[in-house]
Amino acid sequence: MAMDGSEELDGSELGTKAFWDAAYSREVENFKSHKDVGEVWFGEDSMDRVIRYIERCDEITESSSILDVGCGNGLFLIELACAGYTDVTGVDYAADAVKLARMVAEDKKVAVTFETADFMSVSTFGVCRYIESVRRLVRPGGLLLITSCNWTASELTAHLCPTFHAREDSANAQLLIRRMLR
Repeated sequence: MAMDGSEELDGSELGTKAFWDAAYSREVENFKSHKDVGEVWFGEDSMDRVIRYIERCDEITESSSILDVGCGNGLFLIELACAGYTDVTGVDYAADAVKLARMVAEDKKVAVTFETADFMSVSTFGVCRYIESVRRLVRPGGLLLITSCNWTASELTAHLCPTFHAREDSANAQLLIRRMLR
């Protein structure tokens, strides 16, 4: 049971640090030997949809501060940097994901900041710990654009409110969330 009385969402193997450490260790070696940047875990179509959404969103400009939590290989932010976004930062709890992202950004000759940061417990994601960590990162009135392969928009909305006010853009299957002024 979560602190707010709701039930904690169950995670999957994709939510374990061990899974991502092993995956990105292999991805780093593949990049070194073949220049293979690795997987876009949500798929390139999904990544492109999010980028198009950001480009159309009046509240986000090329100079807006954009943070990708769980950036993996950094391709999303690298694509944003190539599109002219200048203040992009990625964090991931898998050190090799950050290593790979830095290598890919250097190879693509774009300026993106990547750092290692762990917002969860060592072994598994806890959605409540995640929400609290993200809440501290998003300034009051700031925006959180979230995609998830583990939970539906309605499950995320139930856990993110009342800290955030959610509005779903069903045309893009994204959840755009504004942090409440608290």
